Amino acid sequence: MGLELLGTAQDGEEAYKKILEEMPDIIISDIRMKNMDGLTLVKKVLELSENTKIILMSAYADFDYVKEAIHLGCSDYILKPIDELELERSLRSAIEQIRGKAYEKKRQEESEEKLRLLELFKYMRGVGNKNKIVQNKSGYGFRFEGSALLLIQQKSDSMNEFDSASNMELMGDKYAATLLREVVWGEYHKKCLSFEDDAWLVLVEEMEEEQLLCLIRRVIAVFLSELNMQVMVCFRRSLSGVEELPVAYEQVISLQKYGFYIGDEQILGYDYNCVGQEIDELRRLGIFRELEQAVASGDKERLYGLLEEAFELSTVYQPQAKQNIYDFCSKTLYLLKQDISYQELLEYQSLQELKQFMKDAIGGLKEQTKDGEDRKYSRPIAESLKLIEERYNENLSLDEISHAISVSKNYFCYLFKREVGMSLWNYLTTVRLRYAKKLLEETDLKAYEIAFLVGYDNPSYFSKVFKRQEQMTPNECRDRTKS
Repeated sequence: MGLELLGTAQDGEEAYKKILEEMPDIIISDIRMKNMDGLTLVKKVLELSENTKIILMSAYADFDYVKEAIHLGCSDYILKPIDELELERSLRSAIEQIRGKAYEKKRQEESEEKLRLLELFKYMRGVGNKNKIVQNKSGYGFRFEGSALLLIQQKSDSMNEFDSASNMELMGDKYAATLLREVVWGEYHKKCLSFEDDAWLVLVEEMEEEQLLCLIRRVIAVFLSELNMQVMVCFRRSLSGVEELPVAYEQVISLQKYGFYIGDEQILGYDYNCVGQEIDELRRLGIFRELEQAVASGDKERLYGLLEEAFELSTVYQPQAKQNIYDFCSKTLYLLKQDISYQELLEYQSLQELKQFMKDAIGGLKEQTKDGEDRKYSRPIAESLKLIEERYNENLSLDEISHAISVSKNYFCYLFKREVGMSLWNYLTTVRLRYAKKLLEETDLKAYEIAFLVGYDNPSYFSKVFKRQEQMTPNECRDRTKS
């Protein structure tokens, strides 16, 4: 029949844990079990994945159980002692359902829905077709007017915390997204649309401010209790419609990006506890702070990036004020020790001409070098990368790293992602996997031995991370190298 046995369990709780790890297509379970009965197991599993087929077994001809099992979505129900032919019939029926036309149709509908959400997500990020989204907004079955946009960002203080949270996400089929739907729809009876990027983005239908804050606090609590994950939530409420999505997206990204200036708040709301003008000002001050570091380190590429961001800031956030651009240019020229007065800058009436002048000024900066090589990163990030290379297989903590390089935790996390292009913990994962591949290629060590050597206490989690990142298992990687 083409089936593979993924595991067995002694009771309901053990079964559920193994199901989360393996997410099988078919489950055969007794109805009477310790710690969690079969009906409860059916309900919890089908909440995670309604496509899973479940065959329940019992020694009792209890038709109330049969009725409840079928109502919950159980595929079949057979009595003990088990007749092998009956079990085979049930298994073949489950396989046909999985591979049948109804299943394929559902998968197609799910794919189409994902494509619609992807188009909406692209539009939200400013690269989609506005007219197409506006014309087809009714197809989402969602009321955009008055809705709120939430950004949920994972916060991990150590590599082990990051691994623990990531393992929970790998164990379930979009488990975090399922939890979000359970809270938003199951508890608050509001429709939501969710997207995954570096953080979770959730659109929630219109709610009063206090109710929205209650929902956000509940999301924070559920992520901590169910995923052992600490999160920060940034939000913007009361959207005028789908047309305002790109603006709302920029606003929550600003809250996320510059939250380190505000402190360790778990909830940041645009025009709630963070006034829009203050956030824009913090963003401008953040650019000035990075500007000083970039000039000090002779980092031309970073300076060019800051130049683009300063011009974008003044046109996107404050279209009425050219003042910010001239302030930035004046500050840059001062740091570059260029003898250009503010009045001379004002003579550039065209922003394009002014930007080109600034690019030329930055181009004349002499880059600082070390051992004959260009410096690519600022001092704090360069030191942190060196520390990670030396101690990648330890449970490094954020406190430990930020203390070693003498930078605050929040600012370091922001700076790291900006310069390296990914979060600290994702980068550490890539380093660990780089060393793992080296060991796979150069030694005969078992995969689980390599997992321990590169810093993973859970070999199963190591294998899942490896496959997700490299698109192959550790053993397949070794075989490919030898061939």
